[in-house]
Amino acid sequence: MYDPAQTLPHDVLALIADQLASENFGFSPDTATLRALSQTCKFMVAVCRRYLFAEIRLDCCSEVHYKTLMDLLREKIETASYVRELYYAVQEVPDKHLDGILEALLGHSIFLRHIYFERSMGQWSKQPESIQRVLTSLIQLPTVTCLRLSDIQDFPVNHISLCGGLKILSLTRITDFALHDVSSFPAGWTVPTPLSLEIMTADSFGGLAIIMGTDNGPNALAPIVDFGRLQHAHFDMQSDPAAVNQVCKILKTAQQLKSIKLNVDDKTDAVRLSSLGPVLAAHTPSTLTSITIESEVEWRENETTLWGLDKVLQDMAGRNVLAWLDLFIVITTGDQMQQFMDLGDLLDLDRVLTEPGAFPALRSVAFELRWNIFCAGYYFEDDEDDDEDDFVDHGRVTREDFPRLCDFPGVKFSFSESDD
Repeated sequence: MYDPAQTLPHDVLALIADQLASENFGFSPDTATLRALSQTCKFMVAVCRRYLFAEIRLDCCSEVHYKTLMDLLREKIETASYVRELYYAVQEVPDKHLDGILEALLGHSIFLRHIYFERSMGQWSKQPESIQRVLTSLIQLPTVTCLRLSDIQDFPVNHISLCGGLKILSLTRITDFALHDVSSFPAGWTVPTPLSLEIMTADSFGGLAIIMGTDNGPNALAPIVDFGRLQHAHFDMQSDPAAVNQVCKILKTAQQLKSIKLNVDDKTDAVRLSSLGPVLAAHTPSTLTSITIESEVEWRENETTLWGLDKVLQDMAGRNVLAWLDLFIVITTGDQMQQFMDLGDLLDLDRVLTEPGAFPALRSVAFELRWNIFCAGYYFEDDEDDDEDDFVDHGRVTREDFPRLCDFPGVKFSFSESDD
């Protein structure tokens, strides 16, 4: 017989579920444990369901999966209100239950925040029009703050202009967009002003150029997105110098930029960041507090290690509030050629960053250098007189190569070096 006195209070049950859901430190919760917990008693069902359905994936699922989800939404429509993140893969021939699932989410997902669209095996425009309509309506929900697009080349870019709550825009392998007419705008419509922009692959600068373009055809909105309030930017740049020009355009617009992260991996030695310096110095002197660069270089191909970042910092000197600088550099070289690496631009940062008045707000500098040495030891097999350890270590950078940063008042300096 059910005895209320033997049941834990609801807030205690909720605390148990909260703890299980948070144990993965920002990753998806342990759904298997939560599912098992939800079956212990009827009170735990509702408590756990808000985590079990916080993320819904509609990709290459089986018909049974779609039917089960549709049946649950019909029986417990409040389940849709638990959804925070929606992952959807383009489906030219969707499951027969998909339309109903999306309609339920559109009408009842009052806390939906994050939408991720990716291409699976089909094209966006080949989907049924009813599916396209619901999907573009979902991204316009006022609660949706994050839109991530991956590998879709015909997404209707004009509809991004209707994402009034958009705060995070992320593009991965987006080289092109489609232009669809938007017949009407909601009352009080304004152009989205995202706070964060992520260009996760170098080829996505093509898509970014369309979003930023002023002439996108007769049906285009101008502007599609306003980057004037952008605070955080992440750019992956490879092999295309035009990408730096696109970044410069963003920086000239983003008057409130706080942090920028650059990933540079260009085996053609085409990308140079030097032109960013004057733009950063001229347009973001009072806001930019953090710069992160992840760089991959080869000794044969690149004249410098930092792609011109040292010039960027020199241009910013005296006109900035930079507080954090993080560099992660991978150098690929042969074991006989490590001694010929020119790391002068990296070593010169010791002077650039510590000049009086150059970076008055600087608080933290972190350098991580990783050597990717191929054919290690090969050249020493036939010559016992060579001291391999001394040879490989020749030219190595150490913390002691940055004496001014080591002793710079008020700045935490960390340096690490390792072999892959």
